[in-house]
Amino acid sequence: MCFSATASFTAAAVLALTGVVSVASAPKKRWLLFALIPFLFSLQQFFEGVIWINGGGSGNFFLFFAFVIWPIWIPVSLLLIEKKERSHRILMGLTGLGVLVGIMYIFILVLYHPEGVIQEHHVKYKFTQVISSTYSHIMLLFYAMSVIGPFFVSSHKHMQPFGGIVLVTCLIALYFYTACFLSVWCFFAAIASVSVVVIMQEKQVKPSSRRRR
Repeated sequence: MCFSATASFTAAAVLALTGVVSVASAPKKRWLLFALIPFLFSLQQFFEGVIWINGGGSGNFFLFFAFVIWPIWIPVSLLLIEKKERSHRILMGLTGLGVLVGIMYIFILVLYHPEGVIQEHHVKYKFTQVISSTYSHIMLLFYAMSVIGPFFVSSHKHMQPFGGIVLVTCLIALYFYTACFLSVWCFFAAIASVSVVVIMQEKQVKPSSRRRR
C-alpha cells in the first residue's frame, strides 16, 4: 500500500484473510489461481510495508509481483476457467504476451536495481539507470494488455466489471499520482481484489438454486 507501514501491513493482513476465504470458496480446482489473487496481493503489500519500515530499500520483491507475477498470473488464471473457444484462444495469446512482458521486466529488475524511496506519504520506485520513455510506454501498453485485457476477454459475467474497476483505478493513479503510480495503483487493485471472494461465492451457487429464486 502507499500511505504508511501500518496501512501496508493492515492491508496485507486483511487480504491474507480474504485470500483464505476466497480459496475455500473456490467452486472447482481450475478456479484456484484466480481465487489466490487476494493472497498474492497480501504478500506484495507486506513487501512494501518492509520498505516503509526500513525507510526505503530494494524494490525487487514488490516489483517482481507487479512486473512479473501479475502479467502472467492474470491471463493464466482466466484461461484456466474459460470455456468459450474464441475467448480461450485470445486468452492464450494474452498469456503469451504476459510471459514475454514478465521476462523483459526480469531483465530490467536485474540490470537496473530498483529502489523504493519514501516520498510524500508514498513509495516511489527508482532505477539506477534511466529507461527511455519510448521503451517505457511500449512496455506499459503490453503490460496493460496482459493485466487488464483478460478481464474484458473472459466470458464470465463478473470479470468485465472487475476489469472496469482495475482500468479506472489505473487511469486515476496514472493521472493523479504519476510519480508514484505503481505503488498507488497496486493499492487500488489490492482493494478491488476483495471482490474475488464475491465472485467465488457466486460461482458456488448452483444453477438450480438460481432458477428457484
